[in-house]
Amino acid sequence: MSDYLTRDLGHARVIALGMKPGTHKTRAGTPDTFYHTGSHCVLMEAGTYTRKSDAEKKIREDAKKCTDYRDDHPELIVDIIVIAYTCTSVDPPDVVGIERDYEGAMLLGLDSLALGLLRYPWLVEEHLQIPMPSDQVLDVDAFVSKMDQDPFSPRMSNRMVGREEEKRRICQCIGECRSVLVAGQSGLGKTRLALEAVVSFLKGATNTQVWCVRSLRRDLYRDMQIALEGRASALVLVDDINEVVGLRPLLELCKERGRDGRGDGEGQHPRRGAGRDARVG
Repeated sequence: MSDYLTRDLGHARVIALGMKPGTHKTRAGTPDTFYHTGSHCVLMEAGTYTRKSDAEKKIREDAKKCTDYRDDHPELIVDIIVIAYTCTSVDPPDVVGIERDYEGAMLLGLDSLALGLLRYPWLVEEHLQIPMPSDQVLDVDAFVSKMDQDPFSPRMSNRMVGREEEKRRICQCIGECRSVLVAGQSGLGKTRLALEAVVSFLKGATNTQVWCVRSLRRDLYRDMQIALEGRASALVLVDDINEVVGLRPLLELCKERGRDGRGDGEGQHPRRGAGRDARVG
């Protein structure tokens, strides 16, 4: 919880007060955790009651303690009081009522926490040991949407005009080679051209999945394993391959799938020259 809120509050400084150092025992007092975001502060209390009646009582008690603490320390400028709870039967009217009764209170239940943790998949892996994709491997629509959010790059969703000969050459190489490198100086539109060629090449290939890789400087191997799991055939487009972390294992994974003979089913393009590599540009 503390790791999540530290990041969600903009990497605030955190002071954990609710546990005795070196033990798993709780310590009396309010708040459980104190966050300093710069000029303002956040207080957090957490409870693990599962019965609704006990949970509502504990949430109100925690909110009252935190508001009293805030009133006793006006110099802290407390913006938010986070009350974390585990009970799954607290109704929306109860949540709204408690937040209304205690100024600055924000209730954080398991549903909100689970949704928020999707923004920090490494926390899920570290604390819950659940493999999570890191938003580096996307389908075509998601990739285009992410790229369009970059204010320094041309919009990927714009229609491409011209470059038919280059696109034809890339499509030919995709059909004949194991890998294709599209090279050139920055700003020439390599990513847009490669994406257009991949989509054109696979037109009508209903059983082949296109995965677009954008590096966030995290290891890609597990992400690719998750993406390729259960897929009969896949074509992978890697953007800015020079920035990819763990490139060799990623290439080995793709080569291993090729040796398994995956990708030759109905509605898929045959890999006529699976042992060759090609460079365009």
